[in-house]
Amino acid sequence: MHRVPTYLFLALCLSGCTTPKATSAQQPEAAQDAPASTNEASAAAASEPAASPPPEGADGWRSFGAEFTVNEVVAASQLLASPADYAGKTLVMEGTVADVCQKAGCWLVVTEGTNTIRIRTKDHGFTVDKDCSGDTARIHGLVVSKDITPEEAAHFASESQKPEIAPESGKAEKLYEIEATGIKLKKS
Repeated sequence: MHRVPTYLFLALCLSGCTTPKATSAQQPEAAQDAPASTNEASAAAASEPAASPPPEGADGWRSFGAEFTVNEVVAASQLLASPADYAGKTLVMEGTVADVCQKAGCWLVVTEGTNTIRIRTKDHGFTVDKDCSGDTARIHGLVVSKDITPEEAAHFASESQKPEIAPESGKAEKLYEIEATGIKLKKS
């Protein structure tokens, strides 16, 4: 599993979900003095290859993030019927992915009927496949009550395939999310 270096993590948190580009201040001094074409070649060589999806387990699940520490699974329908009952609890919720961040794969939306919940990867520590809409997901994490600013809602909408199903689209007075430390996905 690839860990994001601290300086990239901070830049990622400050800039939303986009991957920060190296600036000349971040490049070694020798690279700053080199001709532009050499800098571009060095930057291309230094960039990491695209991450391949994790291997599918014998049970068909692909794992992202940390291992689960809770075994009992709560159905999304049960959690979404009364999310306040689960606030502050670490659990594993299972449901169907309806939307996923198209910039980085750092959040998901799970729906059950007209109820929705956003799942964010804790501290942008890992990402999931951006094409996982429709997959069954098991999300391990902490259920939290959140206040979302209009700017944050607009940010989510800009990364969404289906902004109309977003939990923050005015359907509820109080929003709940799961701060995921691990996610497992299975093709439906």
